[in-house]
Amino acid sequence: MEAAAAKRARASRGSAPDRLSALSNELLCHVFSFLRSRQAVQTTILSKRWLDLWHSVPAIDLDITDFSESGRRYDVNWEKMKNFTTNLPMEHSAQLLDAIRLRLGIFDICDHLAPDVDVWV
Repeated sequence: MEAAAAKRARASRGSAPDRLSALSNELLCHVFSFLRSRQAVQTTILSKRWLDLWHSVPAIDLDITDFSESGRRYDVNWEKMKNFTTNLPMEHSAQLLDAIRLRLGIFDICDHLAPDVDVWV
């Protein structure tokens, strides 16, 4: 795997060096662990090699603002958050997790949303 990554890095000689392609999958997963989970999943469009890497990231980090069009907590698409947050653990395959973060902010959880939050916690 390391030789293939080095080969990809050398193949891009005409432009700026592609240092990301030279990184091992383990190191990329470590880097992805600093991203919120939705962002880590979104990186899959950047490279075919990265398509499944998010499955092995050693952290799950969910933030309610990732599901808001305006970036505000009160303007959240709850169904998107619910689907993503409920399905993520089933798709995730890291052997060990260094961290699990769930940021919902301080707001009144309506009675019909509380069961979803209880399941996640």
